[in-house]
Amino acid sequence: MNIKVITPSSKLLQKHIYFYYILEETQKDKRTSYLTFPNQYNMVSFSSGVEIDYQQDKINVIPSKSQEIIGDVIFRYKNPILINYDGICKEITIAFKPLGVYSFFDSFSTIDKKGVYYKLIDYDKDLMSSILEEENYESITSRLESYLLSINKEFKHPFLHHFANDVLNGVEYSNSYYTDMFGISSKTFIKHCKQYLKRTPNEFKKVARFKRTLDEFGSNQKGLYSLTDLCYSNSFFDQAHMIKDFKSLTGYTPKDFFKKLSLDNKGINWVYL
Repeated sequence: MNIKVITPSSKLLQKHIYFYYILEETQKDKRTSYLTFPNQYNMVSFSSGVEIDYQQDKINVIPSKSQEIIGDVIFRYKNPILINYDGICKEITIAFKPLGVYSFFDSFSTIDKKGVYYKLIDYDKDLMSSILEEENYESITSRLESYLLSINKEFKHPFLHHFANDVLNGVEYSNSYYTDMFGISSKTFIKHCKQYLKRTPNEFKKVARFKRTLDEFGSNQKGLYSLTDLCYSNSFFDQAHMIKDFKSLTGYTPKDFFKKLSLDNKGINWVYL
């Protein structure tokens, strides 16, 4: 399977999007499986020529004769998700920053009762189908960015951008810091976090702390890291706290997880099976 990770060229889009990736498999008998882990991304994916089977903590992507475009978004998940691709497929995925997706898409329908997976309702299916038919990365990303810029409506929130930016930058204030700053109740703060970030404040801090640790690990040459340094530079109380969070989010201890983690594509953080 070929995967190309691309950073947006538009400064405006860089405010809302970490990266895009284009995933393509041309062999009909090829199977690719990997685990993806909780993080702060809002992953919006477009694909055609496939059926998608959503199960609890598992997604199967299966070839289909139908060329209907499928657009979906994953906002949150507490456990690793197993992704299986069977045969020929092509997919464009956009990794939005927290709250970024709402500047471009805001109509979703829940796929499963736990609210983990959603389908996009309002987007240009004909255009996205045409973009997927492009054969070179430059044409795909150029047309994708033009489309996103054309539908941008700059979502604003009275306090969540401030909270999310603090957490992503490693600043972890108490909830009362934000309720006092913005003159809101604790109930209101938690309600808005669940509505827009799809997590409680503490859950959001947990996945952001985990992702910062992966980014720091990935920025160094593989194998040259100290668990103690990673622990204290990423706001864990101690190594026991770090181990507990990693086992909760990945099923592995940090040491075992880093041995398995793929660093082939920056930012994706998959474990291939």
